[in-house]
Amino acid sequence: MARKTKAELEAERTVLVAAQQAAMVKDYPVRLMLALEKATKELNYELSVKNQVFVLYDRDASVFFMPTLTLEYSDDAQYALEDLEMDLELKAQEQNKAEARSRARAAALNKLTKEERELLDLPKY
Repeated sequence: MARKTKAELEAERTVLVAAQQAAMVKDYPVRLMLALEKATKELNYELSVKNQVFVLYDRDASVFFMPTLTLEYSDDAQYALEDLEMDLELKAQEQNKAEARSRARAAALNKLTKEERELLDLPKY
């Protein structure tokens, strides 16, 4: 079996990179729409469109950061989408943790007796 030359390896690498780029371009609109839907329907983001750019505002965030995304693929748009997807995943994880804490707290409070509730000045459900 003959070894490949440097030029052949570089040509294969170029073809592979081009194929990956084409796949990203093809998948970008679908991923964008899924991320926008998740942000607005599940995670309390506000969506607006200004000058053909999607602008998201996180209503729950204390830090003001608005990702801007376009429908047209570019490297910058790809990076912005990846950042948004990561932010959405982190926010969903935080919400899941908060819900689990709330359920655990409610379960613990349900185990208290009437006297313990009165001592802790808790409502008498």
